[in-house]
Amino acid sequence: MKKTYWIIFFLFIGSLSMPSWALEIQSEAHNEKKIAGDQILQRVDRNLFPESAQMIYQLVNRKPNGKEETIILYIARSDRHEMVLLGVAPDYLKGRSALRVANEMWIHMPGEIDLRQMSLQEYWFGGTFNNGDILQGDYHLDFSADLTRESDQEYLLKLTSKKSQAPFQRGEMRVDKALLLPIELTYYDFGDKIAKQIKFKEIRPFGQGVTRPAILESASILNPGYVSLLKLGQIQARSFPKEAFSLQFLSNVGSILLKE
Repeated sequence: MKKTYWIIFFLFIGSLSMPSWALEIQSEAHNEKKIAGDQILQRVDRNLFPESAQMIYQLVNRKPNGKEETIILYIARSDRHEMVLLGVAPDYLKGRSALRVANEMWIHMPGEIDLRQMSLQEYWFGGTFNNGDILQGDYHLDFSADLTRESDQEYLLKLTSKKSQAPFQRGEMRVDKALLLPIELTYYDFGDKIAKQIKFKEIRPFGQGVTRPAILESASILNPGYVSLLKLGQIQARSFPKEAFSLQFLSNVGSILLKE
């Protein structure tokens, strides 16, 4: 009996004093998974968006009583992690515009001289998609990714925010292994509870070599029955002048973006 105790004791001590070469192997394995995760996330980004492009979205906000509002948005993105949004419909949105640069966002309201600053966590258009969801840049610029699980059909990436002021600090993304496109994105709050889930649906071709989900769906966790759909109607690679993504021209950015 005493011999058994001594064996267990020495095994325990040995586990505490793991040799340096074993620690190095563990570290290298973790780094390989991290590199793989970051590379997968970068491929996901390029499959979702050209680096510089214009898009037309239909945002549908549904309420538990069955009522819904449909909003049409024009969004342009540059290859410098900048995005501009124009309200197209309904009429009350015409003339409104927004600029996102990294994790900062400004909006212009018709008739106002000064720009307003908003956070990515706010909901300018209501519904369950916040400003950061609608003006989503490349995921790999916002998050580092670890490959935590792999099956025949999917990758599971653990996402960690690179910036403290981001809307969410931690998340997980299920990725279609063959297509390298997201299936589901889950964000967690500081208590490790699910804060938001976004499902990517209806993969279809959009031309110019872009094949990706046409619909993003998010349902409210706290208020069941509230659902938002972000439907991509058009996406086209296009370059823009630098001033299109500047505060100076935000009030008149439509004349720059919509000029053929």
